[in-house]
Amino acid sequence: MADKFQSDQAKAEALDNARPFDVHKWSDFPEVNNAITQLYNEVTLLTNTRDSERIKTKHIKIIALDLYVNWFGDPDRYVSFHRSKTAFTFTSIRFLECSRRFRALCGGLIYFECDS
Repeated sequence: MADKFQSDQAKAEALDNARPFDVHKWSDFPEVNNAITQLYNEVTLLTNTRDSERIKTKHIKIIALDLYVNWFGDPDRYVSFHRSKTAFTFTSIRFLECSRRFRALCGGLIYFECDS
């Protein structure tokens, strides 16, 4: 990500167009489920978590849907999430449920670029 910006000022301006990760995205459409199955197959090659397929698929779906909704609304907007276990309060209970797995799935993947 450091190579993407020409200066600290450019980075600050770009990151002003960001929003927090939203764990409340969900879909049961067959097209979404098929895409998530394909993503699951790709992600399992990249990550080394011991979670069940059902749990991992659920978290991949949450991440993918939120990234898609964000990109669809504004392709230049960033999604932020805190990587610390202690950054979340009990007001974000659903995030607490998936924060460990979420961080494991995202791992070192900090920046995604979608080709339109």
